[in-house]
Amino acid sequence: MAGWAPQSETVTVWGDLGRAHPACYGTLELKPGAVVVTESPQMHAAATVVPLDAVLARYPDVPIRRRWDRVPWHQGAALRACLAENPRLDSIRLPTAAPDRNPQEPVWRAARRKACHHHTEQRLPGVAERCTQYLTNATFPSAFLTRYGWYLVCPGVT
Repeated sequence: MAGWAPQSETVTVWGDLGRAHPACYGTLELKPGAVVVTESPQMHAAATVVPLDAVLARYPDVPIRRRWDRVPWHQGAALRACLAENPRLDSIRLPTAAPDRNPQEPVWRAARRKACHHHTEQRLPGVAERCTQYLTNATFPSAFLTRYGWYLVCPGVT
C-alpha cells in the first residue's frame, strides 16, 4: 500500500484483517457470461452452501459442474454435506496457484476495476453494493470453453 503524507507526520492506517466484512460469491455461467451473485457477511464453508443453493434453484433440472479454487471457504463439512445431498452437483478442484484455469478470475478483476477502485464511498457496504450491482448487470464473455473444450469442461454436452 502506498500513499502521501507530510514528511514529519506518522500516518495510521486502520484495517480489519478479519472475515467480518461484506463479501459476495460469484458463479460465472460460462455460455451466457452471466454471474449469479450471492452476498454474505462472511466467507466460510457454511456460507459457501448458500450460493450453491442459489445455482441449484436457478437450474433445477440440469447437472451442474463447479470449478473450485483452493481457498479455505471452498472446503468443510457443510460443503461436503451439500455436495452429498445434491448428486447433480459435480465439483472439480483446480490446481494450486492456477488462476488462468479459473474462469471466475477475470470477472473479479473486472469488478475490482469497474466498481471498487477509485471510489468515494466512506463505508465498505456501499462499495460492496456497487460491486454486486455491476456483477449482476454485466455479462462476461469467456473464451474458457473454446480454450479448454466443451468435452473437458462438460463431458457429454454438445
